[in-house]
Amino acid sequence: MTTLHLSDFLPLQPMLRDKLSSNQRNRISFSANFEQIHSLGQEDSDSYRFSYPKDVKISYQMGIVFVSDFGNRKIALFNLFTKMFLYSIELDESPQCLAVDEDDFDNLFITLSFTKVCKLRIWLMLDDVKYTKLWERGEKAKNFRQVRQELNLDEIDLASDVETAIQQPSQEDAANSLVDSALEFYYPIGISVRNKQVYVCDSGHNRIVILSSLDGSFIRSISSFSFPLKSPPGIISSQPLFETSHLHEPWMIDFSLAGELIISEYWNGSIKILRESSSNPSQLELVCSFIPEGFLNDDQDSVNSSDLFGICPLGICIDKSRENTLRPEKIIVSSPLKNRILAFEWNSSGLVGPQKDERLKLVRSYGSFGPLYCPFGLTIDDQNGQLLVADENNHSIKIFK
Repeated sequence: MTTLHLSDFLPLQPMLRDKLSSNQRNRISFSANFEQIHSLGQEDSDSYRFSYPKDVKISYQMGIVFVSDFGNRKIALFNLFTKMFLYSIELDESPQCLAVDEDDFDNLFITLSFTKVCKLRIWLMLDDVKYTKLWERGEKAKNFRQVRQELNLDEIDLASDVETAIQQPSQEDAANSLVDSALEFYYPIGISVRNKQVYVCDSGHNRIVILSSLDGSFIRSISSFSFPLKSPPGIISSQPLFETSHLHEPWMIDFSLAGELIISEYWNGSIKILRESSSNPSQLELVCSFIPEGFLNDDQDSVNSSDLFGICPLGICIDKSRENTLRPEKIIVSSPLKNRILAFEWNSSGLVGPQKDERLKLVRSYGSFGPLYCPFGLTIDDQNGQLLVADENNHSIKIFK
């Protein structure tokens, strides 16, 4: 009998990692049929019990489903293939949303409670899980907020008065004050990683903060964008005209294959799709914006109108299965206030440009107070085309095909 040792498989690890990477993996699209095939959590008698799960993400390299278990202050780990609970990682703060860096050993990024962001490196052992916190950012913001509450300071005076109230800054502190203020978070929610950069929805500050995935250092923030104006009838302009607008409490973020940012503004009831400006890559310009033009008033699943959009979009998941196009096949959106999951496709007639109106076509609307109760984060297992949804108030993860 041949005895196999772990060392026998070590030469295969780079090949396996490349095979399961986002660039090499054969993707399968989510059908939007919403046939529930499994659930993790409350409904399974032998399963791990969640307390208000917020988000769910997948590590293909480790074969793991990560779930942010907000109420229990844990990250729960499930086997991607058997869906069996494996381990949990206890945290000091409640986890909100997750992002997996497929280009860096599937390291896990987490937004914590209301002021922090951190990066974990996780190792799976035979009967245990080990992890290291590589960096954490935003701790100072918690101290600032506590001092502001204690001193009853106005928000507008936070930058100066709180610094004075804590201590007289040294020269070194003064030199780093700009960076420190840039790394203050107020209710960070959605998080995504791309090209070694971490994008954090710093919703309370109405901006997207970009950090280095390597060490968490501040790169820049995005709080505004430009959008093209339509020329008046009868007037032809050689150069498109642009106007500036601002983000309003961004909650979730994801990327298309082409690198466009898809952002949900929960309280603004809209989704914005942004891209780097061709003239200035540090600036973003609006590709299109979707505002609700109707509400889902019935309790039946709907495919009635290409203009229909659920109020207060929250979770965003981009179906990236169609690698031969610059547009994702579907954009999946959770609408907690309507207890719905909405599946959209790009309108084939929609074009990008100052004279064009690019829109989404509603493919399917699923859910009511029965099947879903406050769906939050979601992700697609594109190895088999399954949709995983954090069903927060049902304390479970629903899996659909």
